[in-house]
Amino acid sequence: MKKNILIYLFIFLSIYSFSQKKELDHSVYDSWNNIQSVKISKDGQYTSYQLNPQKGDGELFIYDNEKQDQIRVFDRAAEEKYSASCNFIAFKVKPQEDTIRKLKIDKEDNENYPKDSLFVYSFLNDSLWKFDRVKSYQIASEDNDLICFLHEKEIEEEISKDSSTNEDSDSLKTNKKELDGTKLVLFKPHERIQVEYENVSDYNLSENGEYLIYKSEISDSIDSVYVYLVNTMTLEKYCVIQAQAYAKGFSMDKSGAFTAFYYSEDTIDDKNWQIKLFDSEKKEISEILSSDILDLPTDWKISENHKLTFTEDNTKLYFGTSFNIPKTENDSIPDDEIAELDIWSWNDGRIMPQQLKQLDDDKKKTFVAVYNLKESKAIQIADSIMDEVRIKTKNQHDLVLGYTQIPYLHKIQWSMDTFRDYFIVNTLTGQKKQIAEGFNGSVSLAPGGKYAAIFDKMDSTWYAYDVKNTISYPMTAELEVNFYNEDMELPMLPSHWGMAGWLHNDRAVIVYDKYDMWLITCGKSGTIKNLTNGFGRQNDIVLRYVRTDSDVEYIDENENILVKGFNKKTKEESLYFLDIEYGELEPLITVSKKIDGITKADDTERYLYSLSDYNNYPDRYLVLDNNDWSNSQKISDANTQQKDYLWGSVEMYQWTDFNGETVDGLLYKPEGFNPNKKYPMIVYFYEKYSDHIHAHYTPHPSRSVISFPLFVSKGYVIFIPDIHYNTGQPGKDAYNSIVSGTYSLIEEGFIDKDKIGLQGQSWGGYQVAYLVTQTDLYACAMAGAPVSNMTSAYGGVRMESGQSRMMQYEQGQSRIGGTLWNELPAYIENSPVFFADQINTPLLIMHNDGDGAVPFSQGVELFLAMKRLGKPAWLLNYNGEEHNLKQRANCVDISNRETDFFDYYLMDKGNPEWLIDGVPALYKGQR
Repeated sequence: MKKNILIYLFIFLSIYSFSQKKELDHSVYDSWNNIQSVKISKDGQYTSYQLNPQKGDGELFIYDNEKQDQIRVFDRAAEEKYSASCNFIAFKVKPQEDTIRKLKIDKEDNENYPKDSLFVYSFLNDSLWKFDRVKSYQIASEDNDLICFLHEKEIEEEISKDSSTNEDSDSLKTNKKELDGTKLVLFKPHERIQVEYENVSDYNLSENGEYLIYKSEISDSIDSVYVYLVNTMTLEKYCVIQAQAYAKGFSMDKSGAFTAFYYSEDTIDDKNWQIKLFDSEKKEISEILSSDILDLPTDWKISENHKLTFTEDNTKLYFGTSFNIPKTENDSIPDDEIAELDIWSWNDGRIMPQQLKQLDDDKKKTFVAVYNLKESKAIQIADSIMDEVRIKTKNQHDLVLGYTQIPYLHKIQWSMDTFRDYFIVNTLTGQKKQIAEGFNGSVSLAPGGKYAAIFDKMDSTWYAYDVKNTISYPMTAELEVNFYNEDMELPMLPSHWGMAGWLHNDRAVIVYDKYDMWLITCGKSGTIKNLTNGFGRQNDIVLRYVRTDSDVEYIDENENILVKGFNKKTKEESLYFLDIEYGELEPLITVSKKIDGITKADDTERYLYSLSDYNNYPDRYLVLDNNDWSNSQKISDANTQQKDYLWGSVEMYQWTDFNGETVDGLLYKPEGFNPNKKYPMIVYFYEKYSDHIHAHYTPHPSRSVISFPLFVSKGYVIFIPDIHYNTGQPGKDAYNSIVSGTYSLIEEGFIDKDKIGLQGQSWGGYQVAYLVTQTDLYACAMAGAPVSNMTSAYGGVRMESGQSRMMQYEQGQSRIGGTLWNELPAYIENSPVFFADQINTPLLIMHNDGDGAVPFSQGVELFLAMKRLGKPAWLLNYNGEEHNLKQRANCVDISNRETDFFDYYLMDKGNPEWLIDGVPALYKGQR
């Protein structure tokens, strides 16, 4: 009897709890938060993260990892950085969003907006310092306890103490005076030292924090520049240069021993730049580079558009040269007498829209050169023949990898392959050694320059290239395992599965097959072994190396490395430690959730990561020194309000398609799902989604795709089928997966067969348009940015890049697999506009006139065809918007109209005026 009472009580409480929850609607967006900018201090003692609403003022949380306790929260804080000593954290505090919004409404000039403040919070004594009107700040990346920051304009009170901090933290003395320009401050919080420098326009702090360089300028009839170097330890200041000239682009080596910068005494806009080098120890400045010293051709010059960069060993300085493009302005002719036109030529390497799109980049294009400090010698590395170089400043050798696509520009206009010539270049001599010609694949030069790992798409083989002996050794040709992406369903040569990185001394490289990790030992007697001993393939688990330190050049084979696993069958995710020497995997954690955001403290074995699934936001978890991942500590709780709303659930769904193949998909069900009830359903799709079963979606205004949580909360079932493709029939392939899955769900008994809708964006929008020409199964459909006519879209331009769209159909996602002339029937058969007379489904189209991916005319073609045929259709054009909406007001608007549309047709709710009567131009913005 007691057992029955308990059961009834549990059922009652469950029903009561369900009945108390609210339905999500468009008013909830701003209450949902996102965790951003998650950082852990080098010593692993502290974690910080921003908790920001979609609209409004956020907060910065600081967590003590040792005490496992939140210690401070700061409103509107951003751009936070820990000091290298981990003794303090600095951050900016933004003005209140409501204040900025009011100023926008009042049409105030930006210069009258309140400016950011800088806060410095001490972990040592809980002190907080505030500085008003701060433009930027820098902190040394090596052990040092100072900060430098630049003010916006004159300030009255530069520093103040937070009233909530300890009383024993003395206030710092300040100076009040009227100033022109900006003020630079060097601040040592724990030494109570503050030094100010007037009229500063640029500055740079060395990585070790020992030197600060800054520039002051005085604008007069002739501009003057003053450059100073400050020893931050002794506060000694030295004048590097004082002249009627211009200086910019300051760059210091890691120790601050050398500073390089651009310098010119020209008064014209198109200046002839030199490069000067200052020796901090000798206090000597020298002109190391100029057009004359380099003996550049008359149409070349030193370019200020290349960042001056020292190598870590202080032996080289990289800079750039460029063409000296002559000015074409002619003041003797009125503008209306000069013809304005673009001339398209059939033998251009890039079509004119691409040239125009890349015009600014072309004008600023630089060719890499290097100055060898020991030999005081400059070498031009890149040029108009070999124009690209991969610079790695950590390398302690003299070789770099160069390449060019120039000979193949015409060819790659129609191809998604990347044909290139590759070279090994000696930075001491400038000698170039070509290692590949017209190569379609990838090349990775080892950090030590001894070998290169080469993957050739033509034979799907990894090669080890011996740089010294100029010999390539095929490493994977004899293996039965595929190292190319066999899951890629595109009509083009597949690339490799990926590469983890190099081992010390360039002796080996780690690459992937679909599941496992392989160790390729380089050299003539090189070997290859399955590093994970086939564990991945045997268990259907994809294993991949997790890089926790982006600054490290080599994978340390003497340390266990972190590996992430994804089970293709169960969708579980896992983490392991891998012993490279023995190939042993130590399991750390396995969960039916998504593992992401893995971060490690530089100096300790403390990790941060996130766990999430459809029902749980990716909050952050902390792993302490014992590496007990299964007992990691949750340190954030971003959206506690979610428990108050109807959320629903997601599950895998399998069915058999019309070809007899098993297909996977995702099925989202409303909370309190009742299998005996009939539900309306929206079918959404884009390629394959089933691997994203653990993705978490916060309610937010739509950029194009419906909000899954919002529609599930309203009582819809959402079905997302995977789609499998063959070449030449993308429409039929979509029909095979989507329609078969829809019928399978109807047979389950809980879907109302008369209340099913379709929704898709871009490639999904095309498939929506195609499906409604082939079936009347769906009560309504929404297509975002759909290609409706492949024959006209084939000859179009992707305006966001300026590239031809032809490759999209010949080799890309549209999957026709040939030219318009070779495969004309396939282009027609897969174009919805040619079958618009068969459409009986009300269709809502969103296509924006600023779409840079799919021509706006494609949506117009389909809309006009349906209008001409008397079929119900609507076209939403958000003026000037892109492929996916960016403006928040537009995102909110489309979210409301999506709800109006589907509720009207699938739930018999509402009577939206815009849907029934349209919106004439006279009433634009009013309905």
